[in-house]
Amino acid sequence: MAFSKTITSIDIGSYKITCMSGEVGANETVKINKVATVSSKGIKNGIISDVMLAKDSITRCVDQLEKKQGSRIKNVFVTMSGLKPHCHNIQEKTKISSKRVTQKDINRLLNICNKKIQNEDKTLLHAVPMSYFVDNNPTQNPIGIIGNELAIRITITVCDALVIKNIKGLLESCDIEIKDIAYDGYVSAIGTLDDDEKDLCCGIINIGGGTTSVSVLYKGKFISCVTFNCAGDNITNDIMFTTAASKIEAERIKLKHAHAVLNNSIAIQRPIEFHPAGEKNNVPSTITTTVISDIVKHRLEEIFDKCKTKTPYFKNVNRIILTGGSTQIENIAELCRNHLSLPTRIGNPSNTINLPNDYKTSLYTTSIGLMRYSGGNRPNEEINLVEKGYNIEDSIVKRLVNWLKTEI
Repeated sequence: MAFSKTITSIDIGSYKITCMSGEVGANETVKINKVATVSSKGIKNGIISDVMLAKDSITRCVDQLEKKQGSRIKNVFVTMSGLKPHCHNIQEKTKISSKRVTQKDINRLLNICNKKIQNEDKTLLHAVPMSYFVDNNPTQNPIGIIGNELAIRITITVCDALVIKNIKGLLESCDIEIKDIAYDGYVSAIGTLDDDEKDLCCGIINIGGGTTSVSVLYKGKFISCVTFNCAGDNITNDIMFTTAASKIEAERIKLKHAHAVLNNSIAIQRPIEFHPAGEKNNVPSTITTTVISDIVKHRLEEIFDKCKTKTPYFKNVNRIILTGGSTQIENIAELCRNHLSLPTRIGNPSNTINLPNDYKTSLYTTSIGLMRYSGGNRPNEEINLVEKGYNIEDSIVKRLVNWLKTEI
């Protein structure tokens, strides 16, 4: 099997930072060479809250990977939770200048799309053509088709330019160049969707520490997204305030004892021992599994409700895939299935080689998706998104022209 040249990715979250190096095969297989993970400091709800702490966390993660692989990391592909993207579903049309569609017709159409989203305060993340139309007839490859009118349906995703500048500045302070930045919700989908699911309308819900990201993919193509500040941290805080335990102790209770749905009657009144903050040496307090699970259930239901009401096209979703750290909560897929009345599964990383067993969970689906995305196995995308002198108009044209070349 032929693989790409070695690529390196960094997945920056509120709880952890994961750095991977590896190669991607033509069939989207990700072969991992080395991987390193450290706890994340200085990042809160996807925002850089302390530059020095964030820099130290990233440096430690990169140093670990460099020691494992025995070589220097110079450039990376990056995803970071909390990019707060905005999706624009654009439809535009233009007259065909001659009888057959040419590249000039396509460029003219793309320039019309550019004017819809040009904004100095925004940076382009993804541009995904859904379809072209020649005289209202859909086609993926319009060049050479005879007709009078050319139209396009395209999803363009942007985020605040200041957020991207802060990420670039942070990585540059670590002496690392960014080759590309991707939305975490999108690459989570790339990391776990199987071929059968690409024929459906899937909602990928990535519940991290500080933020929840939702992406909707229709027939494998990215059509909408949303990110909001309600996630695993909120569940931990709910437990912390109920028990008066420390945050570390509350997190332990959440991951070890919480059930999104209680199925075992024996466990319902089982006491959970914990130490309130500042009382480590005293006799432990207790709380029942029922109380903890009720806390977790209500907060998760709030998160699922936000996914449903905030995400465009969510009403068209017919399958849910859960990823992120909060999927460690027992029976979370069952709760989601019951609450949203949709088939639901946990989205573990798919199609990997050499991935350590500890990383074969939904905590690392985003990291694997970023590797796959970085290797070029992504629908309708061009690599080298972030570059000096980046111009949103030039980039959309270049990336979509590149897509047409690869498709035709």
